[in-house]
Amino acid sequence: MSATTPAAGAKDTGLYVIAAFKLTGVLLLSTVGLGAMHLVDADAVATVSGWIDAVGADVKGDVMREVLAKVAGIPRQRFEEVGFGAFAYAAILLVQGVGLLRQQRWAEWLTVVVTSSFVPLECWELAKGLTLPKVALLAVNLTIVWYLARHLRARQAAR
Repeated sequence: MSATTPAAGAKDTGLYVIAAFKLTGVLLLSTVGLGAMHLVDADAVATVSGWIDAVGADVKGDVMREVLAKVAGIPRQRFEEVGFGAFAYAAILLVQGVGLLRQQRWAEWLTVVVTSSFVPLECWELAKGLTLPKVALLAVNLTIVWYLARHLRARQAAR
């Protein structure tokens, strides 16, 4: 058996780390989805101002005024779209994360396909403006795809 493929029944730490990353995404996207859906039927500016106050940010600052101005310009339908999109992607991440925790081969393939499908979009975003978070996200996603592809290849060779 290869060093990249644990023996049957053995735990693969790499899969657990990737699963934890995906499940963290579920929590974050669910929060975004809930927030967006909350803004559909609310006064968005007042609601976001309340969130900013709760966090303790300076609402009088230029950045916060800019955020509130942008929120005021977003139509309610856009909040619905963002909410549904966040929940849909959270569902995909949930399936990936649970499947990886259970060390399911199909989940490895699904994660490779879904994660690699975002690489062109991430490269496009990098071309528009190079930032550390964008570079970090691309690096993490490329590492996940590389690890899982290598893992799948090693598992296939072990058969």
